[in-house]
Amino acid sequence: MRVNSKRSCKEAFTIMELIVTALIVATVMVLFLPALARPKQHGTRMECVNNLKQNSIAFRIWSDDNGDKLPMEVLTNMGGTKEFADGSEVFRHFQVMSNELGDPRMVICPVDRQRKPATNWTTDFNNIHVSFFIGRDAKTSLTNSFLAGDRNLKNGQTAQKGILEFATNQPVKWGRDMHKENGDVLFVDGSVKMLSSAKVKEALGETGTATNRLVFP
Repeated sequence: MRVNSKRSCKEAFTIMELIVTALIVATVMVLFLPALARPKQHGTRMECVNNLKQNSIAFRIWSDDNGDKLPMEVLTNMGGTKEFADGSEVFRHFQVMSNELGDPRMVICPVDRQRKPATNWTTDFNNIHVSFFIGRDAKTSLTNSFLAGDRNLKNGQTAQKGILEFATNQPVKWGRDMHKENGDVLFVDGSVKMLSSAKVKEALGETGTATNRLVFP
């Protein structure tokens, strides 16, 4: 009987150890998992910025080879996309820079859950594989103008495809679907900035044009 009693105590103590260990592990997970998730989210935001910086390099190389003009300023028979500038086929402006961009993933924002990278620049490439808008009136001489940026920018209108005009007296804000009411903008001077809704409205007022036309995919 004494042997059985000792065995029962030993088994009970082992079960108690397991319970305590499980509680400790659960507590550690609750405390540290959110902290581990934050850098991952920040890194994803930085991937969006890095992709826009790659676009900046591509635009600069392309313009250097085409008389200091952007694709939207050059006729299609000269290798540009001018005839598509007033339409909704935003992908055309990136497509002509495929050699400079290299990878179709460069026109995708990693947090854009509604858009996936194309597998190639030809048969699989269209607007649904593009996360960035294009500045319709961007020119190399207008260094503060918007060249590209996250497509979740709104001007108070329902439609968010094709050309939208952003005037100084219009409401401007980012949607919550990508960067939680923030967004990234590539300027003609090559800089990429993370902007709040208030800051993007301020930046639109400093582009050098009264009305800014942006084309959304």
